[in-house]
Amino acid sequence: MGWTRHGAAGSPKDIKPTSSPLLYPLPVAPLNPSRQGSPSAHGFKMYLQCYINEKGDKVYTTKKESPLGVATQSAHPARFSPDDRYSRQRYLLKKRFGLLPTQKPALKY
Repeated sequence: MGWTRHGAAGSPKDIKPTSSPLLYPLPVAPLNPSRQGSPSAHGFKMYLQCYINEKGDKVYTTKKESPLGVATQSAHPARFSPDDRYSRQRYLLKKRFGLLPTQKPALKY
């Protein structure tokens, strides 16, 4: 349902609903100027994904599934926080299962 104004100098009570489309476009709120260039400012986000192909190469895509039918992984690193509350537990688990770089054999150059 649209709205029309009857008469050139009408009052607000002269505005009546119609069944035709809008004659005047509705006002659109401006985009947040700080996010003008970001994809989310336009209503969509693209998440970069990646998968390993048959040759063992990392391939980047925006699709959720690789051509082989395997789900892709996010190509973005995890969010970093200087206030890492679980770093001690992560360190102890890596130490327990022998995953620390100091517990692995030295690299041969």
